[in-house]
Amino acid sequence: MNCRERRGPGWHDDRVPHVEKIIPILSVRDVEASLKYYVEVLGFDHPWHWGHPATFGGVGADGSEIHFCLNGQGNPGTWLAIWVDDVNALYERLRSRPVDIRQPPTTFPWGVRELNIADPDGHRIRFSTATDAPPDDTEFPG
Repeated sequence: MNCRERRGPGWHDDRVPHVEKIIPILSVRDVEASLKYYVEVLGFDHPWHWGHPATFGGVGADGSEIHFCLNGQGNPGTWLAIWVDDVNALYERLRSRPVDIRQPPTTFPWGVRELNIADPDGHRIRFSTATDAPPDDTEFPG
């Protein structure tokens, strides 16, 4: 089978160039407050910002980044999927902090154990870990 056949019908050679990184941009009410929450509460690092007061900024973790834009780019209520090596350990660390936990770690039929939280701006984060464990008897949070 050649590459074109593997890509399926209708695929053509005008492919996206090599993707080096995808960075979500979240619309927030206060960039500095978002930086503080993501660093001090969730545990991200490498905070940076632009402007005084900050109108844009971001955090990182292990080569991934999240950017924040003051009342601009993005929409309130954006959902992110962030894959971690141990969602249970993350839950144990976060449950004693000021985190809006929408669903504790739950194993779903698609082979993923997920912790679902909401940040102060209403963005939802699905921290996920792959698993072979049988699913819990629960529904996906909306």
